[in-house]
Amino acid sequence: MWTRHTLENGTTAVITCDMETPFDYPAWAGQPIHENGVLRLHNMRRDPAFFTNLVNYARLSWADNKKILILSDVVRQDEGRYQCAEMERWTVQLNVRGKGSI
Repeated sequence: MWTRHTLENGTTAVITCDMETPFDYPAWAGQPIHENGVLRLHNMRRDPAFFTNLVNYARLSWADNKKILILSDVVRQDEGRYQCAEMERWTVQLNVRGKGSI
C-alpha cells in the first residue's frame, strides 16, 4: 500500500514506513534518482547517518521513534517516490506545489 503526499514548497514532509520493523533506523530510499534509474539509498539499515553525497541530506532527519523520515523545506526536486527499503516497494509518492529549487 502506498500513500500520496502533496505539500507546499518549503513545508515539511513526514514519510512513514508502513511495516513493523524490530530495529531503529530502517533503510530509506528515494529522490534523487540514481543514474541507473533506481531510487537512491539515503542511509544504511540500522545507521542513523544519511549519505552526505545526497543533495537533500542536510534537510533529512529522524522522528523521535527513529523510523519515520522527515524532509524539511521540501522543493520541487524532492518530488517522487520514497520507500522504506525494508519493504522493497515504494510507499510514498511526494508531490510539491509551488516554485522552488535547491
